[in-house]
Amino acid sequence: GQTLLLYTDGITEARPDGVECYGEEALRAFLAERLELPAADLINELALLVPTLRPDDDIALLALTADP
Repeated sequence: GQTLLLYTDGITEARPDGVECYGEEALRAFLAERLELPAADLINELALLVPTLRPDDDIALLALTADP
């Protein structure tokens, strides 16, 4: 069971503090804590995260889980 996450740059370029971008490293750290989640649960977690990032661009997310 592996999950593939596709996302637009709106999530990594969001500026939660109004200055610095959230970035790829922060997204990787967020995802690393949720490695075992199926796609639907991962999207739910990301949906909770997105408003906290104060995005000013659109964000699209797609997660696919492959069952063994």
